[in-house]
Amino acid sequence: THLLSRLPIPDSQVITVNPELPVEEAAEDYAQKLRQEREKIVAPISDSPKPPPQRVTLTLPVLNAARTIIFVATGEGKAAVLKRILEDKEENPLPAALVQPRTGKLCWFLDEAAARLLTVPFEKHSTL
Repeated sequence: THLLSRLPIPDSQVITVNPELPVEEAAEDYAQKLRQEREKIVAPISDSPKPPPQRVTLTLPVLNAARTIIFVATGEGKAAVLKRILEDKEENPLPAALVQPRTGKLCWFLDEAAARLLTVPFEKHSTL
């Protein structure tokens, strides 16, 4: 409550644990909510902090079924989050870390500033 109330994230994009249920029921209820969220093909975004504020987005099952997935990230402001996504093994990873195509290819296009904290090997290409 303290963290999310300060962030520009609409309630519709937050899956919460019901604190009014006994702990066993709360865990099952939360697991069910997560399963339902993963089964959606598309999801609405009604209050995005970035334009457009209202849009429809594909969900993880759709993305992970793709033949090719490409992420593009630029700027030093992305360096720390890219390290978390690409190198850290977090218990609750960021959504981009969950994009792992079952049979397709995943490509990341980063500029040097965005890649500056990475320690994993990567191909470096010249700029256009």
